[in-house]
Amino acid sequence: MKSKFAIARFILGLISSIIGIFYLLSQSKYSVLFIYVIPITSVVGIILSIVSFLEIKKKNLEGKGFGIVGLILSILSLLMLIYGIAMGIAGALSFI
Repeated sequence: MKSKFAIARFILGLISSIIGIFYLLSQSKYSVLFIYVIPITSVVGIILSIVSFLEIKKKNLEGKGFGIVGLILSILSLLMLIYGIAMGIAGALSFI
């Protein structure tokens, strides 16, 4: 039996990564939405990763691979967000 937390973490990590890639590649009017959605999905994904690792270890469940990939995707999406914000700040400072 697979851990439900691990699968949920994988899905959240995937969603936040896709949104992060879209955020970095587009200069759309929805950028503000992405700045709020990415941290929420990433942080919830990281919290679920901790919970799922504990659940997998305690109940001897499957799904560790989903959990690891979800954790990596959540961390990568946070890094993409930080990079996007840094590039936005650098771009704004170049006009001064």
